[in-house]
Amino acid sequence: MIYWMSGLSGAGKTVIAHAMKEKLIKIGKSPYILDGDVLRMGLCSDLEYDIPHRKENLRRAAEVAAIVAKAGHDVICAFMTPTEACRTTVAEVLSERVIIPEASPAVFVGIGTSLEVCMKRDAKGLYARYKKGKLKDMPGLDAPFTHMLAIERQHLKSYGIHAVQYRDMPDWSPEKHAEMIISRTEGPTFDI
Repeated sequence: MIYWMSGLSGAGKTVIAHAMKEKLIKIGKSPYILDGDVLRMGLCSDLEYDIPHRKENLRRAAEVAAIVAKAGHDVICAFMTPTEACRTTVAEVLSERVIIPEASPAVFVGIGTSLEVCMKRDAKGLYARYKKGKLKDMPGLDAPFTHMLAIERQHLKSYGIHAVQYRDMPDWSPEKHAEMIISRTEGPTFDI
């Protein structure tokens, strides 16, 4: 299974990913986390943050996710994935490389934390840097960010990828998010 989480910076993707990893280990799975920040330090350190480079960053990440999934791991991906075009790029790679409905399905999980909440959290200081003029191309501010709409979730199904979009649930613990995501995607089939 590949879990691809998208959301604004500060939405909680990485924290939820770690909670998911712990839950998956407890049920006998072998999870691996691919985090956008980590890939940006190595494999994708040559890329900028504009849309073309973001798409390339996500394409590379999807390739790595496919390799890890083929090795038998559940892959939990935490990437901003700000636009439908970016999510389509990921879907194309995954559908070409790894999607086998019975063996290794994928699910896109939109974490719908509001921009206001993300800006208050600002764990990485990105929003503060943006306000000071030290950062540009910030999704949700001066670069596009769109949550998955129902029509896009239907489009992703054509690639063999299921998709769910969660509303802003700031009072949920990471463990509650992880439990909800895993419970919605475990078993032979699930729906959006």
